[in-house]
Amino acid sequence: MIFGPRVFAKIAVAGTCCFLMQHVCTLQHFAHRSAPHTTQILDSSKFVANADMSGEHAHPIPASVMTWLYSVPASTPLFSKLREVVPRLFFDAVSGCEEIDPDWLSEACVVAGRYATNQSGTSLSMPPFAIRVKSPSSSEGALMPALHLAGASVDVRAASFLLYHVSLVQLSSTLVIKKGNAANAGGAYSLLGPVLPKYASECTFAVTGDRFIHLCLRMHLPSWCTMLSPGGCYRDLSALIPATVNDLVRPYVDAQVSDLIKSRDASTDDIVLFVVAVTLISEICGSGSLGLRYNREILFAKEGLPVPFVLCDFPVDGLVTDAYGYVDGTTLYVCNGLGVDTAISLWVSALSKAGCASIVVDFVAGRADSTNPLRKYST
Repeated sequence: MIFGPRVFAKIAVAGTCCFLMQHVCTLQHFAHRSAPHTTQILDSSKFVANADMSGEHAHPIPASVMTWLYSVPASTPLFSKLREVVPRLFFDAVSGCEEIDPDWLSEACVVAGRYATNQSGTSLSMPPFAIRVKSPSSSEGALMPALHLAGASVDVRAASFLLYHVSLVQLSSTLVIKKGNAANAGGAYSLLGPVLPKYASECTFAVTGDRFIHLCLRMHLPSWCTMLSPGGCYRDLSALIPATVNDLVRPYVDAQVSDLIKSRDASTDDIVLFVVAVTLISEICGSGSLGLRYNREILFAKEGLPVPFVLCDFPVDGLVTDAYGYVDGTTLYVCNGLGVDTAISLWVSALSKAGCASIVVDFVAGRADSTNPLRKYST
Protein backbone atom coordinates (compact mmCIF):
# COMPACT_ATOMS: atom_id res chain seq x y z
CA MET A 1 0.00 0.00 0.00
CA ILE A 2 1.34 3.43 -0.97
CA PHE A 3 1.36 5.75 2.04
CA GLY A 4 2.66 8.75 0.10
CA PRO A 5 4.35 9.77 -3.14
CA ARG A 6 7.40 7.78 -4.14
CA VAL A 7 10.56 9.35 -5.52
CA PHE A 8 9.58 8.75 -9.12
CA ALA A 9 7.84 11.77 -10.60
CA LYS A 10 5.55 9.64 -12.78
CA ILE A 11 3.62 8.16 -9.89
CA ALA A 12 3.84 11.06 -7.45
CA VAL A 13 0.41 12.42 -8.33
CA ALA A 14 -1.21 8.99 -8.36
CA GLY A 15 0.33 8.14 -5.01
CA THR A 16 -0.87 11.36 -3.42
CA CYS A 17 -4.42 10.84 -4.70
CA CYS A 18 -4.41 7.30 -3.35
CA PHE A 19 -3.33 8.54 0.06
CA LEU A 20 -6.04 11.23 0.16
CA MET A 21 -8.74 8.74 -0.87
CA GLN A 22 -7.68 6.43 1.93
CA HIS A 23 -7.80 9.32 4.38
CA VAL A 24 -11.36 10.20 3.36
CA CYS A 25 -12.43 6.55 3.55
CA THR A 26 -10.90 6.26 6.99
CA LEU A 27 -12.96 9.22 8.24
CA GLN A 28 -16.13 7.69 6.81
CA HIS A 29 -15.17 4.39 8.33
CA PHE A 30 -14.98 5.89 11.82
CA ALA A 31 -18.27 7.73 11.35
CA HIS A 32 -20.28 4.68 10.28
CA ARG A 33 -18.56 1.79 11.98
CA SER A 34 -16.84 2.93 15.12
CA ALA A 35 -17.35 -0.19 17.20
CA PRO A 36 -15.60 -3.11 15.48
CA HIS A 37 -12.49 -1.54 14.04
CA THR A 38 -11.60 1.58 16.01
CA THR A 39 -8.36 -0.02 17.15
CA GLN A 40 -7.39 -1.10 13.66
CA ILE A 41 -6.66 2.09 11.76
CA LEU A 42 -4.18 0.23 9.61
CA ASP A 43 -2.55 -3.16 9.62
CA SER A 44 0.86 -4.21 8.41
CA SER A 45 0.18 -3.55 4.75
CA LYS A 46 -2.93 -1.47 4.16
CA PHE A 47 -5.64 0.72 5.64
CA VAL A 48 -8.64 -1.03 7.11
CA ALA A 49 -10.69 1.43 5.08
CA ASN A 50 -9.24 -0.08 1.92
CA ALA A 51 -10.10 -3.55 3.19
CA ASP A 52 -13.66 -2.40 3.78
CA MET A 53 -13.81 -1.09 0.20
CA SER A 54 -12.76 -4.49 -1.13
CA GLY A 55 -15.23 -6.32 1.10
CA GLU A 56 -12.72 -7.97 3.40
CA HIS A 57 -14.22 -6.49 6.56
CA ALA A 58 -17.77 -5.98 5.31
CA HIS A 59 -20.55 -6.85 7.74
CA PRO A 60 -23.59 -8.86 6.56
CA ILE A 61 -25.70 -5.69 6.62
CA PRO A 62 -23.91 -2.33 6.15
CA ALA A 63 -23.90 0.00 9.12
CA SER A 64 -25.59 2.75 7.09
CA VAL A 65 -28.53 0.44 6.33
CA MET A 66 -28.85 -0.59 9.97
CA THR A 67 -28.86 3.06 11.02
CA TRP A 68 -31.63 3.85 8.53
CA LEU A 69 -33.74 0.86 9.62
CA TYR A 70 -33.45 1.93 13.23
CA SER A 71 -34.52 5.48 12.42
CA VAL A 72 -37.77 4.61 10.61
CA PRO A 73 -40.63 5.71 12.90
CA ALA A 74 -42.84 2.85 14.05
CA SER A 75 -45.96 4.86 13.30
CA THR A 76 -45.35 5.14 9.54
CA PRO A 77 -46.73 2.89 6.77
CA LEU A 78 -43.15 2.22 5.69
CA PHE A 79 -42.40 0.60 9.05
CA SER A 80 -45.36 -1.76 8.60
CA LYS A 81 -44.11 -2.81 5.18
CA LEU A 82 -40.56 -3.32 6.42
CA ARG A 83 -41.82 -5.47 9.29
CA GLU A 84 -42.83 -8.09 6.73
CA VAL A 85 -39.36 -8.46 5.22
CA VAL A 86 -36.66 -7.22 7.63
CA PRO A 87 -36.56 -10.24 10.01
CA ARG A 88 -36.18 -12.72 7.14
CA LEU A 89 -33.55 -10.58 5.42
CA PHE A 90 -31.73 -10.39 8.73
CA PHE A 91 -31.81 -14.17 9.18
CA ASP A 92 -30.56 -14.77 5.65
CA ALA A 93 -27.74 -12.24 6.01
CA VAL A 94 -26.53 -13.65 9.33
CA SER A 95 -26.79 -17.31 8.32
CA GLY A 96 -24.73 -16.66 5.19
CA CYS A 97 -21.83 -15.00 7.03
CA GLU A 98 -19.06 -17.20 8.41
CA GLU A 99 -17.24 -14.58 10.49
CA ILE A 100 -19.57 -12.47 12.62
CA ASP A 101 -18.44 -9.67 14.90
CA PRO A 102 -20.18 -10.05 18.31
CA ASP A 103 -20.62 -6.30 18.79
CA TRP A 104 -22.12 -5.89 15.33
CA LEU A 105 -24.57 -8.77 15.86
CA SER A 106 -25.65 -7.37 19.23
CA GLU A 107 -26.41 -4.01 17.66
CA ALA A 108 -28.09 -5.62 14.65
CA CYS A 109 -30.36 -7.63 16.96
CA VAL A 110 -31.62 -4.39 18.47
CA VAL A 111 -32.43 -2.99 15.02
CA ALA A 112 -34.02 -6.14 13.59
CA GLY A 113 -35.79 -6.77 16.89
CA ARG A 114 -37.86 -3.62 16.37
CA TYR A 115 -39.48 -5.25 13.35
CA ALA A 116 -40.07 -8.61 15.06
CA THR A 117 -41.82 -7.13 18.09
CA ASN A 118 -45.32 -8.51 18.59
CA GLN A 119 -44.94 -10.84 15.62
CA SER A 120 -45.43 -13.81 17.94
CA GLY A 121 -47.73 -14.16 20.89
CA THR A 122 -45.33 -16.49 22.72
CA SER A 123 -42.29 -15.57 24.74
CA LEU A 124 -39.04 -17.52 24.77
CA SER A 125 -37.07 -17.71 28.00
CA MET A 126 -33.31 -17.85 27.94
CA PRO A 127 -32.06 -21.41 28.57
CA PRO A 128 -30.03 -22.14 31.70
CA PHE A 129 -26.54 -20.70 31.45
CA ALA A 130 -25.03 -23.68 33.21
CA ILE A 131 -22.35 -26.20 32.38
CA ARG A 132 -23.45 -29.46 30.77
CA VAL A 133 -27.03 -28.25 30.36
CA LYS A 134 -28.22 -29.17 26.89
CA SER A 135 -29.14 -26.43 24.46
CA PRO A 136 -32.78 -26.23 23.33
CA SER A 137 -33.89 -27.61 20.00
CA SER A 138 -34.96 -25.15 17.35
CA SER A 139 -37.66 -24.72 14.75
CA GLU A 140 -38.62 -22.05 12.26
CA GLY A 141 -41.29 -20.75 14.61
CA ALA A 142 -38.77 -20.18 17.39
CA LEU A 143 -36.82 -17.59 15.43
CA MET A 144 -39.21 -14.69 15.91
CA PRO A 145 -39.37 -14.93 19.71
CA ALA A 146 -35.60 -15.38 19.82
CA LEU A 147 -35.12 -12.26 17.75
CA HIS A 148 -37.54 -10.32 19.91
CA LEU A 149 -35.63 -11.48 22.99
CA ALA A 150 -32.25 -10.59 21.49
CA GLY A 151 -33.55 -7.21 20.40
CA ALA A 152 -34.45 -6.21 23.92
CA SER A 153 -30.94 -4.99 24.72
CA VAL A 154 -27.39 -4.99 23.45
CA ASP A 155 -26.43 -8.32 24.96
CA VAL A 156 -23.87 -10.69 23.44
CA ARG A 157 -25.37 -13.62 25.31
CA ALA A 158 -28.78 -13.05 23.75
CA ALA A 159 -27.18 -12.50 20.33
CA SER A 160 -25.36 -15.82 20.70
CA PHE A 161 -28.69 -17.50 21.45
CA LEU A 162 -30.19 -16.01 18.32
CA LEU A 163 -27.25 -17.09 16.16
CA TYR A 164 -27.63 -20.60 17.56
CA HIS A 165 -31.26 -20.76 16.43
CA VAL A 166 -30.57 -19.30 13.00
CA SER A 167 -27.63 -21.66 12.38
CA LEU A 168 -29.49 -24.73 13.59
CA VAL A 169 -32.43 -24.08 11.28
CA GLN A 170 -30.07 -23.45 8.38
CA LEU A 171 -28.13 -26.68 8.97
CA SER A 172 -31.28 -28.74 9.40
CA SER A 173 -32.64 -27.49 6.08
CA THR A 174 -29.48 -27.86 3.98
CA LEU A 175 -27.58 -30.96 5.15
CA VAL A 176 -27.82 -34.37 3.51
CA ILE A 177 -26.91 -36.95 6.15
CA LYS A 178 -25.29 -40.26 5.24
CA LYS A 179 -23.77 -43.01 7.33
CA GLY A 180 -20.08 -43.67 6.79
CA ASN A 181 -19.42 -47.04 5.16
CA ALA A 182 -16.68 -48.90 7.03
CA ALA A 183 -16.14 -51.16 4.03
CA ASN A 184 -14.70 -48.19 2.13
CA ALA A 185 -12.34 -47.09 4.91
CA GLY A 186 -9.10 -48.78 3.90
CA GLY A 187 -6.24 -48.86 6.39
CA ALA A 188 -5.11 -45.26 6.56
CA TYR A 189 -5.16 -44.98 10.33
CA SER A 190 -3.15 -48.17 10.82
CA LEU A 191 -0.30 -46.35 9.08
CA LEU A 192 -0.93 -42.88 10.51
CA GLY A 193 -1.64 -43.98 14.09
CA PRO A 194 1.99 -44.85 14.98
CA VAL A 195 3.27 -41.74 13.18
CA LEU A 196 1.04 -39.10 14.78
CA PRO A 197 2.49 -39.29 18.34
CA LYS A 198 6.03 -38.85 16.97
CA TYR A 199 4.96 -35.92 14.85
CA ALA A 200 2.99 -34.41 17.76
CA SER A 201 6.11 -34.27 19.96
CA GLU A 202 7.70 -31.85 17.47
CA CYS A 203 4.62 -30.07 16.15
CA THR A 204 4.43 -26.34 16.90
CA PHE A 205 0.83 -26.01 15.65
CA ALA A 206 1.81 -23.11 13.42
CA VAL A 207 -1.29 -23.58 11.25
CA THR A 208 -4.10 -24.28 13.73
CA GLY A 209 -2.64 -22.82 16.95
CA ASP A 210 -4.40 -23.91 20.15
CA ARG A 211 -7.78 -24.23 18.48
CA PHE A 212 -8.06 -27.93 19.28
CA ILE A 213 -7.87 -27.11 23.00
CA HIS A 214 -10.68 -24.59 22.72
CA LEU A 215 -12.80 -27.06 20.75
CA CYS A 216 -12.41 -29.68 23.47
CA LEU A 217 -13.30 -27.14 26.15
CA ARG A 218 -16.33 -25.84 24.25
CA MET A 219 -17.77 -29.35 24.26
CA HIS A 220 -18.27 -28.98 28.01
CA LEU A 221 -20.52 -25.95 27.50
CA PRO A 222 -24.04 -25.60 26.09
CA SER A 223 -23.44 -24.69 22.47
CA TRP A 224 -25.94 -21.81 22.37
CA CYS A 225 -23.77 -19.70 24.68
CA THR A 226 -20.49 -20.10 22.74
CA MET A 227 -21.65 -19.13 19.25
CA LEU A 228 -19.82 -15.79 19.42
CA SER A 229 -16.66 -17.03 21.11
CA PRO A 230 -15.09 -19.30 18.48
CA GLY A 231 -11.56 -18.19 19.37
CA GLY A 232 -11.82 -19.09 23.03
CA CYS A 233 -14.30 -19.91 25.79
CA TYR A 234 -12.34 -19.22 28.97
CA ARG A 235 -14.64 -16.33 29.86
CA ASP A 236 -17.74 -18.52 29.49
CA LEU A 237 -16.14 -21.26 31.57
CA SER A 238 -15.16 -18.77 34.27
CA ALA A 239 -18.72 -17.46 34.39
CA LEU A 240 -20.18 -20.94 34.72
CA ILE A 241 -17.76 -22.71 37.07
CA PRO A 242 -15.48 -20.06 38.58
CA ALA A 243 -14.41 -22.23 41.51
CA THR A 244 -13.32 -25.28 39.51
CA VAL A 245 -12.52 -23.90 36.07
CA ASN A 246 -8.82 -24.74 36.44
CA ASP A 247 -9.67 -28.37 37.15
CA LEU A 248 -11.35 -28.55 33.74
CA VAL A 249 -8.87 -26.48 31.75
CA ARG A 250 -5.50 -27.65 33.10
CA PRO A 251 -5.70 -31.28 31.86
CA TYR A 252 -6.06 -30.02 28.28
CA VAL A 253 -3.48 -27.26 28.57
CA ASP A 254 -0.83 -29.27 30.43
CA ALA A 255 -1.16 -32.57 28.57
CA GLN A 256 1.41 -33.55 25.99
CA VAL A 257 -0.40 -33.97 22.68
CA SER A 258 1.55 -37.16 21.96
CA ASP A 259 0.29 -38.60 25.26
CA LEU A 260 -3.29 -37.70 24.38
CA ILE A 261 -2.98 -39.94 21.35
CA LYS A 262 -1.14 -42.82 23.02
CA SER A 263 -3.50 -43.00 25.99
CA ARG A 264 -6.72 -43.24 24.01
CA ASP A 265 -8.37 -46.11 22.18
CA ALA A 266 -8.79 -45.36 18.48
CA SER A 267 -11.31 -48.17 18.03
CA THR A 268 -13.84 -46.22 20.12
CA ASP A 269 -15.70 -42.98 19.41
CA ASP A 270 -13.24 -40.93 21.50
CA ILE A 271 -14.05 -37.41 20.33
CA VAL A 272 -10.98 -35.84 21.96
CA LEU A 273 -8.73 -38.25 20.08
CA PHE A 274 -10.60 -37.45 16.86
CA VAL A 275 -10.13 -33.70 17.33
CA VAL A 276 -6.42 -34.07 18.12
CA ALA A 277 -5.71 -36.53 15.30
CA VAL A 278 -7.43 -34.57 12.52
CA THR A 279 -5.76 -31.37 13.78
CA LEU A 280 -2.35 -33.02 13.47
CA ILE A 281 -3.17 -34.18 9.95
CA SER A 282 -4.09 -30.61 9.03
CA GLU A 283 -0.76 -29.47 10.46
CA ILE A 284 1.13 -32.12 8.50
CA CYS A 285 -0.49 -30.87 5.31
CA GLY A 286 0.12 -27.25 6.31
CA SER A 287 -3.47 -26.42 5.39
CA GLY A 288 -5.91 -24.54 7.58
CA SER A 289 -8.65 -25.29 5.05
CA LEU A 290 -8.55 -28.95 6.16
CA GLY A 291 -9.19 -27.97 9.77
CA LEU A 292 -12.06 -29.45 11.74
CA ARG A 293 -15.44 -27.73 11.44
CA TYR A 294 -17.46 -27.46 14.63
CA ASN A 295 -21.24 -26.96 14.75
CA ARG A 296 -22.10 -23.79 12.77
CA GLU A 297 -18.85 -23.92 10.80
CA ILE A 298 -20.23 -26.90 8.87
CA LEU A 299 -22.46 -24.45 6.99
CA PHE A 300 -19.43 -23.12 5.14
CA ALA A 301 -17.80 -26.40 4.08
CA LYS A 302 -16.85 -26.38 0.41
CA GLU A 303 -17.88 -28.93 -2.18
CA GLY A 304 -14.95 -31.06 -3.31
CA LEU A 305 -12.91 -30.50 -0.12
CA PRO A 306 -13.79 -33.15 2.50
CA VAL A 307 -13.10 -31.88 6.01
CA PRO A 308 -13.67 -33.43 9.45
CA PHE A 309 -16.57 -32.20 11.56
CA VAL A 310 -17.99 -32.47 15.06
CA LEU A 311 -21.58 -31.70 16.04
CA CYS A 312 -21.80 -31.31 19.80
CA ASP A 313 -24.99 -30.20 21.56
CA PHE A 314 -26.33 -29.09 18.19
CA PRO A 315 -29.58 -31.03 17.52
CA VAL A 316 -29.71 -31.06 13.73
CA ASP A 317 -32.84 -32.65 12.26
CA GLY A 318 -32.16 -36.22 11.18
CA LEU A 319 -29.59 -36.91 13.92
CA VAL A 320 -30.60 -38.36 17.26
CA THR A 321 -27.23 -37.81 18.91
CA ASP A 322 -24.07 -35.76 18.73
CA ALA A 323 -22.09 -36.69 15.65
CA TYR A 324 -18.63 -36.70 14.11
CA GLY A 325 -17.10 -37.70 10.78
CA TYR A 326 -16.40 -35.67 7.66
CA VAL A 327 -18.39 -33.29 5.50
CA ASP A 328 -18.15 -32.57 1.78
CA GLY A 329 -20.19 -29.52 0.83
CA THR A 330 -23.67 -30.16 2.18
CA THR A 331 -23.23 -33.93 2.59
CA LEU A 332 -22.50 -35.08 6.13
CA TYR A 333 -20.87 -38.50 6.54
CA VAL A 334 -21.57 -39.60 10.11
CA CYS A 335 -19.09 -42.07 11.64
CA ASN A 336 -20.61 -42.64 15.08
CA GLY A 337 -20.19 -46.27 16.11
CA LEU A 338 -17.32 -46.90 13.69
CA GLY A 339 -14.46 -45.71 15.88
CA VAL A 340 -11.97 -42.90 15.38
CA ASP A 341 -9.62 -45.10 13.35
CA THR A 342 -12.33 -45.91 10.80
CA ALA A 343 -13.59 -42.33 10.71
CA ILE A 344 -10.14 -40.93 9.91
CA SER A 345 -9.50 -43.67 7.38
CA LEU A 346 -12.76 -42.78 5.63
CA TRP A 347 -11.78 -39.11 5.62
CA VAL A 348 -8.35 -39.84 4.13
CA SER A 349 -9.99 -42.04 1.51
CA ALA A 350 -12.30 -39.14 0.61
CA LEU A 351 -9.30 -36.81 0.41
CA SER A 352 -7.63 -39.21 -1.99
CA LYS A 353 -10.67 -39.29 -4.28
CA ALA A 354 -10.85 -35.48 -4.18
CA GLY A 355 -7.15 -35.11 -5.04
CA CYS A 356 -6.37 -33.26 -1.77
CA ALA A 357 -3.77 -33.56 1.01
CA SER A 358 -1.14 -35.24 -1.16
CA ILE A 359 1.37 -35.50 1.71
CA VAL A 360 -0.91 -37.78 3.74
CA VAL A 361 -2.51 -39.52 0.78
CA ASP A 362 0.84 -40.39 -0.83
CA PHE A 363 2.21 -41.67 2.49
CA VAL A 364 -0.80 -43.93 3.05
CA ALA A 365 -0.64 -45.17 -0.54
CA GLY A 366 3.04 -46.09 -0.14
CA ARG A 367 4.35 -43.67 -2.75
CA ALA A 368 5.84 -41.01 -0.48
CA ASP A 369 9.18 -39.76 -1.80
CA SER A 370 12.13 -38.41 0.15
CA THR A 371 10.54 -34.95 0.43
CA ASN A 372 7.49 -36.26 2.29
CA PRO A 373 7.86 -35.23 5.97
CA LEU A 374 5.96 -38.28 7.22
CA ARG A 375 8.81 -40.58 6.17
CA LYS A 376 10.88 -39.10 8.96
CA TYR A 377 8.40 -40.31 11.60
CA SER A 378 7.64 -43.70 10.08
CA THR A 379 10.99 -45.25 10.93
